[in-house]
Amino acid sequence: MKFSTKKRFIAGVVCPKCGLLDKLVTYSKDNVNYRECVVCSFKDEIRISSLPNEL
Repeated sequence: MKFSTKKRFIAGVVCPKCGLLDKLVTYSKDNVNYRECVVCSFKDEIRISSLPNEL
């Protein structure tokens, strides 16, 4: 899954550092996907390891 370089908000997600709702954005830089909090500057690489299992 590839995200754009333009930062986009992720609805309904709580920041793991500050605990605020709807403050995370996602973007891609150098073919690496990131999520970042616009309030506390928490930043984390999004790692998608495998395809979802079929039900």
